[in-house]
Amino acid sequence: MKRNLLLWITMVVSFLAWAAAVGAQCPEEPNDHGICDTMYLEVYDCDRLFTGDSRQVRVPVRVTNDIPDTVTDSIAGMVIPLCFTSSNPGAQCFLDPMNNFTGLWHCSHEICIFRHLPSIDDPQERNWMMDLWEKLLGLEWDTRILSLSEGNNFWLALVPTGTQDQRFCGGSGVLVATMTFTVDDTMTICLDSCFWPPAGRLAFSRSDAVTYVPRSNLPYCFSMSYPDTGDCNADCVVDIGDLVYLINYLFRDGPTPNPLQTGDVNCDGIVDLGDAVFLIGYLYKGANAPGCP
Repeated sequence: MKRNLLLWITMVVSFLAWAAAVGAQCPEEPNDHGICDTMYLEVYDCDRLFTGDSRQVRVPVRVTNDIPDTVTDSIAGMVIPLCFTSSNPGAQCFLDPMNNFTGLWHCSHEICIFRHLPSIDDPQERNWMMDLWEKLLGLEWDTRILSLSEGNNFWLALVPTGTQDQRFCGGSGVLVATMTFTVDDTMTICLDSCFWPPAGRLAFSRSDAVTYVPRSNLPYCFSMSYPDTGDCNADCVVDIGDLVYLINYLFRDGPTPNPLQTGDVNCDGIVDLGDAVFLIGYLYKGANAPGCP
């Protein structure tokens, strides 16, 4: 009995040790000593709102990486080829070269893929490449190649070829680059890794030149839709700013809610003083929220 119990305990301990070892490894990169390198895309919620005009939609590219060992875990090269499709083939959806430069000096004009970005949670979300460049020490990666085809392809290659170039320093969800789409209608956009001759598919490389495929959230899809009723200024939240926007439109020749239906908060088919009163009731008196059935 004791012998069987000892054997059972030994088997359990061995299994747990094996499971821990397997869990600590990345199938994509078995030599990684820490968190599996991951590249993922996302889009800011407010950029998903289509307001009836052609607009720019920012799609940040982020990387999670840690460096327990500076040789095997630091990133010394990224090749990111992506293809995208749209559910609305009759509408425009493209990556305009005028809004997607790689020159770091363009970032102050907000047309560089390495620019810092404003966000709801952080007044300025910092891009890692731009951070390196702003130190004026030559730490930014010298090789930054971006190719945009006339179709639906995006190919970005980043390699630290300069003598002072700093390897990717790691972090969680670090902002690597921002793709800026131009769209002129509602649609669903899907992005995925694809083959781009001759570079191949999505790949990272280590400081010792070993190449591997990182984890990712691809394919990644997001939908462009109209703002919710009551979100008159299309900033993703219904608050006093929308009330001011609506009052300015009604009584001070301010800009029109776009689309106009966002100002019809009481759902009676017209935008008038009754909508402002309804919005006041919702914001300050606990009345029903805007929204039509």
